[in-house]
Amino acid sequence: MVFGHGLGGDRNQPKELAGRLTAYQLIVWDCRGHGETQSTADAGQFNFLTFADDLRVLLDHLHILTAVIGGISMGAGVAIRFAVQWPERVKALILVRPAWLDQPDPPQLRLFTRIAELLESMGPEEGLAAFQKDVEWKTMRRTAPAMADSLCQQFTADRAHERRVRLKQMPLASPIDNWRQVENLRRPALVVGNRADPVHPFEFAETWAHHLPLAQLVEIPSKSEGATVHQQAFQRHLARFLSTLESS
Repeated sequence: MVFGHGLGGDRNQPKELAGRLTAYQLIVWDCRGHGETQSTADAGQFNFLTFADDLRVLLDHLHILTAVIGGISMGAGVAIRFAVQWPERVKALILVRPAWLDQPDPPQLRLFTRIAELLESMGPEEGLAAFQKDVEWKTMRRTAPAMADSLCQQFTADRAHERRVRLKQMPLASPIDNWRQVENLRRPALVVGNRADPVHPFEFAETWAHHLPLAQLVEIPSKSEGATVHQQAFQRHLARFLSTLESS
């Protein structure tokens, strides 16, 4: 099972969420411009097709022909793009809190663009202070504190100023061009969403589950209800889903 991270994150995020697997080997990886990869200021490198192709190269390097492919938020988009490009290499899909649909620039991701602009104009410390004065952030802090804190971490992340281009460019990308690309993708899919998360609307998870012909949709508690509760709920559904793949 290959499990990808969200925008501005690294491979520790999917590793912690998935926990210990029994019948599967878990592979986590850093997308370019994230984690321990080299930084890049090339805006053209930040899109779902490039990241999906990076994943293909990684699997080729590891001599893995097929796998369960999944991801969180941006990682879910990368998984979908990989499946569209190379469906024969996908045993099943796992999409956790998808933040994109079939169009670029979803409105709720414009906060990442705002963070990139503040990093560019003010730097990490002053930019964070300015961001925390925004009315939109203050509202989020009351309704979805875990997500609000996660956004603030973009300012304190390693090489935040150097890597700001990823926060600007990825929201402008789209994992697919139209829904026809996935409506014939007959692979088992687990689509996971939660409410009380303004960056990852539950309706997005519902939409992906509607368009993927063999998808099942599950709802779990949000991280704002407790990180442990969120992780445990996901791990239960993940274990159940993977066991169905083995029995089929």
